[in-house]
Amino acid sequence: MEDISLWIENGFSEEEAEEWINYGFSLEDAIEWRDTGLSPKEAKNWLKHKFTPDIASLWLKVTDNPYDAMKWEKEGFSPKEALEWSSFYFPSTAKNWKEYGFTPEEANKWQYYFYPDEAVEWKEYEFNPEEAVLWFEFTDPLSALEWKKYGFTPEDALYWFDSDFTAEEAAEWSENDFTPSESKEWREYKFSPEEAYKWSRYSFNPSTAKSWKDEGFTPEEAMKWKNAEISLKEVKKWKKLNVSVKDAKFFKKLEITPYEAEKWLSLGFSLKDIGYWFNLNVYPDEAKKWLNSGIDLLEAEKWISYDFTFDEAMDWIENSFSPEEANKWSKYAFEAEEAYKWKINGFEEPEEANEWRNVIISPEKAAKLVKAGFTPEKVEELMNKGVDITKSIIK
Repeated sequence: MEDISLWIENGFSEEEAEEWINYGFSLEDAIEWRDTGLSPKEAKNWLKHKFTPDIASLWLKVTDNPYDAMKWEKEGFSPKEALEWSSFYFPSTAKNWKEYGFTPEEANKWQYYFYPDEAVEWKEYEFNPEEAVLWFEFTDPLSALEWKKYGFTPEDALYWFDSDFTAEEAAEWSENDFTPSESKEWREYKFSPEEAYKWSRYSFNPSTAKSWKDEGFTPEEAMKWKNAEISLKEVKKWKKLNVSVKDAKFFKKLEITPYEAEKWLSLGFSLKDIGYWFNLNVYPDEAKKWLNSGIDLLEAEKWISYDFTFDEAMDWIENSFSPEEANKWSKYAFEAEEAYKWKINGFEEPEEANEWRNVIISPEKAAKLVKAGFTPEKVEELMNKGVDITKSIIK
C-alpha cells in the first residue's frame, strides 16, 4: 500500500487519495488533474483520450465529455473557438458556418432559417435573417434586392410575384394605382400601365377599353361617346359618316338611325334642316323635293300638315288651289284636275260639287242646271222617273 501521508499533506483526504491511486494516478498527476475540478474517474477518461490537465481545463469550458472535445478538435477548433461556437450541437455544422465566413453570433441568427450556403448569399446582399426569410419564400437574393430597390415589402412583393410581375413591372403598375389583380387583367388585354391608367380614369374596364382602343379611339374620345349613351356598335356607323358626338346626340334625340342619317346627309341637309323636316315627318327624298321647288317653307308646312305629298301638292298648286282649299276638296275624294274643272264652272265649295257629281253630271252640265234653277236632289228625282233632264234643259 502506497504511503498516503504525502497525499494528505497535499490536501487529499485518505479516501480521495485511495480513489486517485486506484485510478492509477501518481500524486503529482493527481494534483494537476484535481485542479481541473474533475473526479479521478472523469480525469481518467480525459487522460484516456490523450488530454493533458491544462488542455482538459480549457475544453471543460466547452464540454464535460472528452469525446465531444475530440470532435471539435477534429474539425479544427481550438477550445476558445469551440466555446464561441458551443451553441451548435454538431462541430461539423459549426465548421460549415465558419468556412462560409460567419461569426458565431451571425451563424446563431441565420441557422434557424437557412443552411450556410443559402445564408451566405442573402448576407452578401446585406439582408438580415429575419428579413431574408420573408423573401426566401418566393424569390432569390438578387431578385429580392430588386424588389427592395423599388420600395416593396416582402408581403407586397409576394402579391405581385404571384401575379407574374417583375419588380420593375410591378413598380410601373403600382405607380399608376393598380393592384396586382387589376394590373394582371389590364396586361392580359395588352395595355401598358400608362394606357390602363388613362382608360381606367374614365371608368372603362379592360375588356371594354380594348374594344374601343381596337377601333382607334382614345380614352377621351371613347368617354364622350359613352357619356352620350351610344354603343360602340352604333358609334362605328356614325364614324363612317364622319358624324361627331355632338351631331350623333342630335340624331339620337330625334331617333334617327345612322342609316337614316346617311340619307339626309348625302342629300346635303344641314342638321337644322334635318331637324325641321324630320319634325314634319317628311322623308329625305321628299324634303329635298320641297327645298328644290322654291316653295315657301311656311306654305310647304301647310301642305304637309294636310298630309299631302310633294307630288300631290304640286298637282293642286298647278291647278291654282291653296293648301286649305285642296284640303277641303280632297276630303271629298276630288283629284286636283277634277276639282279645278268644278271650280272654274262656278262651284266654290267641294260639298256642292260632290252632290252634283253623285248624280253623275259633269261640271259643265251641272253649271247649266244650277243656272236653270235645279238642285242635285231634283235632278236625281227626275232621272229616277226616267226623265233625262240633261237632254231637255241642256242643248
